Amino acid sequence: MKKTFKIICLISILLTVFSSVCMAQDSVADQENNVLATTSSAKVEEQPISISDTNGDVYERGSSLLLNGSINGNSFLFGTKVTISGHVSGDLFVLAESLVVEDSAVISGNLFAIAQQITINGSINDVYVLSREFTLSKNAFIARDLKLYSSNSSFEGKVGRDLYIAGSFSFADKSQNLVGRDFYYSAQEELEIPDGIIVGNINFSKITHEEPTTAELVQKYITSFIALLLYAVVVIALATFITPGFAKKATYSMSKKSFITATIGIISLLIIPFLSIFLLITGFLTYVGLALLIVYLLIISITISILGMAIGNYFANKLKNKTKGKFILLSIASVAVLWLLQQIPYIGGYISIFTVVFGLGIFVFSLFVKKETLEKVENK
Repeated sequence: MKKTFKIICLISILLTVFSSVCMAQDSVADQENNVLATTSSAKVEEQPISISDTNGDVYERGSSLLLNGSINGNSFLFGTKVTISGHVSGDLFVLAESLVVEDSAVISGNLFAIAQQITINGSINDVYVLSREFTLSKNAFIARDLKLYSSNSSFEGKVGRDLYIAGSFSFADKSQNLVGRDFYYSAQEELEIPDGIIVGNINFSKITHEEPTTAELVQKYITSFIALLLYAVVVIALATFITPGFAKKATYSMSKKSFITATIGIISLLIIPFLSIFLLITGFLTYVGLALLIVYLLIISITISILGMAIGNYFANKLKNKTKGKFILLSIASVAVLWLLQQIPYIGGYISIFTVVFGLGIFVFSLFVKKETLEKVENK
């Protein structure tokens, strides 16, 4: 009862925190105009982080970034507002809310960007972007190809070779020779492109939305279920024969230390991705961050198998003649039940979160469970 009470308290705290955030957002929205009116005169704008001449790769993050130097290498930028006014001899990778490439900017390599708003005024070799709003201004020049997925995009600048678009787009009135070669676009309906804008061919791909049939849905669920079970069998078998003590640790974590396990699972789920990204952008710990992220994603993918092993071993301990075969079968059955519960409308999402949190928590906590602790529990 005490463990159950602790778990309920933990869930209540989380719900309270998230509810407070939602209520706070509403409160801020209601008072936004008043706050801006009273504080606008006293507000001090944050100065951007300036990136000057660098002989090598650049890794930088911050609220506001300004690359105004000459970078002899690749650049990896992560921030709220990113502005490029200098020269990048290599490739530029940007993850931001807003990206502006100014007239003076020259990117000799490729631009890979994900941002809410992207405006390009300078010169770039190739561009690959995902955005909500995209603008290729009049002074912009893309030397080769531009590949874009955007909700809304407008074009006044020139593309030297091919232009690929998925999403809504528009060209400036009376534009001529904006695309030096071919134009490829995807839309629900074919659009009429004014003459003279595209030098080469115009290629249209129709976007269709087809509802899957009942047979297709059933086939999809069966395929997913079989794939999950096969994956679980491999994970459970490897864990059983390579790390035979893991099942005991998993069951101990779930049944005896459920509150601590849930807490560790929640913390790990939230902290590890941010830690991985931080290490990735430091430069000298990039490979450590990449390795941590890969391990994290791998563990997330097997959380249902980990929790299934904990449950399966718990019930296997209740049997008179426990064997590895019975343990494996009960673990696979537990995985199957968890998957079926995840498919239930409305509550399936909560079951999935529960599975990930406890599966991740069990894995992390079991790393610190000693053999002597398990022996004491078994002897009681």
